[in-house]
Amino acid sequence: MALSAGRSRIASFVNRRFLTAVGLCLVAAAALKGHQFIDSGVPATSAIRSVSFYLALVTMEFLLGAWLINGLHRRASRIIAALCFFVFWDIALWMALTGRPSCGCLGDLKVNPWWAVGFDSAVLLGLMLLCADGPERTIRSHPLQFCRFLVLASSLAIPGVVTMACFARENLGRHDLRHDPAVNDMKLVVKERLPTGAALMARVAREADTDLTVDADLKESFLACKPNWRQHQDKPRRCSIIMEVIASGMPVRSRWVKTWDGYVLVRDDPWRRSRNYWIGGLVFGIVGSALLVWGSRHRPVSYPSLPVGDVVPVNS
Repeated sequence: MALSAGRSRIASFVNRRFLTAVGLCLVAAAALKGHQFIDSGVPATSAIRSVSFYLALVTMEFLLGAWLINGLHRRASRIIAALCFFVFWDIALWMALTGRPSCGCLGDLKVNPWWAVGFDSAVLLGLMLLCADGPERTIRSHPLQFCRFLVLASSLAIPGVVTMACFARENLGRHDLRHDPAVNDMKLVVKERLPTGAALMARVAREADTDLTVDADLKESFLACKPNWRQHQDKPRRCSIIMEVIASGMPVRSRWVKTWDGYVLVRDDPWRRSRNYWIGGLVFGIVGSALLVWGSRHRPVSYPSLPVGDVVPVNS
């Protein structure tokens, strides 16, 4: 009897926490994909090429994960999560069969698509075997819990979307160096072991016949540029790779932006326009959470009303 009671308690605990674990996985995947997008834009290994659709996918993953963690409407949430993971399983299987090196589920972290297929299959199996025991938590029965979800999701999702949208707007003028024939088809051999950034940029500008300039804000930083050229010495390298080495050797984060005449090296700071939104979201989350805690403690207690004519016995 004790063994069966222990198994039932374990099964009940797994049933209660399984959706929470799935929600945490979705939130982590959304955060990693959002970081990758801010760092390098839409990844080349992704099956999605639209920036707007990629932003919608990251936002959907985060909101669905937060909703599963919140625990409202568990039966309907289980069905929605199963449909979502079936789509993920289908995409991961397609990537595995086509030989993709990574599924892109965790952003910059390389994950074999077959591992993603196995994980999605395990989640789908768990969602099918999940038993929603206990009373159902709904928005009407737990309004404060729903308000908590709205406050926390808004304080994180809105600044995150604004950050990615601002960077996407800046990224519209960003040209992929490896897709430009002018700098990608031309190869150079640099024999100097530790050439300066100015020397490399002059060689690329002369050989590729393109105009390479440095933004006025980076003039002083460009003097301290130290390209890591040891692994590229005496090897034919594309001009696009040389330009990437120059950008990576800058003391501040920089990137190349396409202009009418060539490229310009500018400071890369995707957070500068969205920093105020993150501060506002943090303040909104703290104030909203404090108000919800205060409201839950000072919520009036409702007593069941008795029909007229009933007599309530009083113990003397």
